[in-house]
Amino acid sequence: MQPIGPTVKADILVYLNSNLSHEEVNTFIRTVLSRPDPEGRGDDLAPGVRTQLRLRPVEGHEGIALTFFPNASKEQREELLRSIKTSPLVYRVLENTAPDSVTTLK
Repeated sequence: MQPIGPTVKADILVYLNSNLSHEEVNTFIRTVLSRPDPEGRGDDLAPGVRTQLRLRPVEGHEGIALTFFPNASKEQREELLRSIKTSPLVYRVLENTAPDSVTTLK
């Protein structure tokens, strides 16, 4: 079993702009952090991603924690990180951090 939660270090923490609607946040999750299921049954996590966890907001910025499988390739990690960082909806990206340790994004 893989521990998850706000006290567990995540590979990537994504904090989104504070002025986004619920639909914009869900669209970001579906289009950047997920991939369509090949059989048309919703969405799957991006290749190499083990867990995705919504976080409590920090300074009004909704957050999402991501962890990778140990065997996720360097390319899978880099591609997802690049997609996240180039999104205009992203406010801040932190790596190798436990969500509970984030008290400010300044």
